[in-house]
Amino acid sequence: MSANAKKSNRKTIIALLVVVALVVVALIVGKVAFGAKDKAPKGDTTIKVGITNSADSAIWDAVNKVLKKENKHIVVKLVQFQGGTTQTADALTSGDIDLSANAHYAFWKNLVETKGYKVTNIGDTVINAYNLYSTKHKDLASIPDGGKIAVPNNATNAARAYNLLEQAGLITLNPANANLPTKQDITGNPKHLTVDEVDPNQIPNLLQDYDAGVTNVFSIIDHGMKPDQDAIYKADVNLSDPFNHQWINTIACATANKDNPLFKDVVDAYHTRQVADTIIKEFQGAYTPAFKY
Repeated sequence: MSANAKKSNRKTIIALLVVVALVVVALIVGKVAFGAKDKAPKGDTTIKVGITNSADSAIWDAVNKVLKKENKHIVVKLVQFQGGTTQTADALTSGDIDLSANAHYAFWKNLVETKGYKVTNIGDTVINAYNLYSTKHKDLASIPDGGKIAVPNNATNAARAYNLLEQAGLITLNPANANLPTKQDITGNPKHLTVDEVDPNQIPNLLQDYDAGVTNVFSIIDHGMKPDQDAIYKADVNLSDPFNHQWINTIACATANKDNPLFKDVVDAYHTRQVADTIIKEFQGAYTPAFKY
């Protein structure tokens, strides 16, 4: 082989080595950059919190800011579940998430009593507006005799809906089951209303077929409606009324982990003025802070 050929081969080998080195570096950098999205800063502990409503991220952004300001070395990572509160509860008890922040006391009480879940509420968060909506009528008086009302088809939120309809004067309930009434507890129905239990997320779409419907603020917001403006009757959210305590949402954990000091730090960060101000500003009446700050 000539000297020129050897020199040419040497240059080719060097060029190939440079290319390989650049590719390896690019892969390493890309892997680090990609992985960094799901990891807390070095030295921080990640706490996974289950939610069902993406709008709640604004609240937890504020919580993370408080944790960072107080040098707690904790980062909350949100895990959203589309399947509702029961799916989040399953993830909590299986250890897939550390905390749940999308259900109220009544939901957890029912789940513990009927399913045997070992879950403990460790901090109050908000109480959600639970109102009566209609696209056909502007007030309660306009709902006709024999009208149709849609309510959620899960036990605790159906109970809350029946209580709301009683507050509105549309029905009366058996007082013996005041906290968790069912359709069978309706003892008075002066307008002869038909009440159907349906998927709460579909109630805004079904308002064209019903005279009115009761559902959660998540469904209303997701369908472009405004909880405060589009309701024809608004629930009483007076936090000093013991009856409303059951509808307060909580931060919950597996009972075995209830004394985890990191969880207490998360709850304390939530129970601050900064977070309360965020809730008031972002949700404008759809959520009410249910904690002292």
